[in-house]
Amino acid sequence: TGTLTTNASGRYEVLIRNEMSGCESKGFLEVIDGSLKADFAPDRLTGFAPMEVTFTNNSSSSTGNSGVVSIWSFGNGSTLTTTSASLQPKITYHQPGTYSVTMYSTKGLCEDTVVKFIDVESPSEMNIPNIFTPNGDGVNDVFFLKTTNISSLNISIYDRWGHMIYELTTEKGNIAWDGKNQKGKDAPDGVYFYVLNALGTDGTKYEKKGNIT
Repeated sequence: TGTLTTNASGRYEVLIRNEMSGCESKGFLEVIDGSLKADFAPDRLTGFAPMEVTFTNNSSSSTGNSGVVSIWSFGNGSTLTTTSASLQPKITYHQPGTYSVTMYSTKGLCEDTVVKFIDVESPSEMNIPNIFTPNGDGVNDVFFLKTTNISSLNISIYDRWGHMIYELTTEKGNIAWDGKNQKGKDAPDGVYFYVLNALGTDGTKYEKKGNIT
């Protein structure tokens, strides 16, 4: 067997000769200029963690897509080498952040690189405390929720007789109740009941009821 390596296009003459018998055979090989374009398409560019993304290899060559080798770097420390454009890698991003996905494709002496970005956001989350002490000492003076990516929120707070003493609707995703009633006076010590409805930016609905001391 013999291998012809060339970086110039043209028509090449290949001669095979048997040195023992003197017999020979001649053939021709046409080498043409080619081009390669690296490209891929993720099925989503943004979402909430954990987010699975499927990548479609759209790399193309002027001499056909066979023989295209693609090396992937998914931006989260994982890499993959594919030799077929029909393969669709799937990657799950578990942490929020912006990931740079790079694909380096080669065919013969042709090479090309493409970079795209995947944005992963934190899912919505809510943690509601059940006690606070609005006594002005600067420690735990405000009833404040621990939230992440809450787009809208409504809360009503009632005393033990069922009288509403506080209500708020906000798109800021949180509240800051200082323990005063609707007339601006300090509510007495005790246990209060709340009804809360909220919506996360990821579409999660929150319907919660509970007590605040």
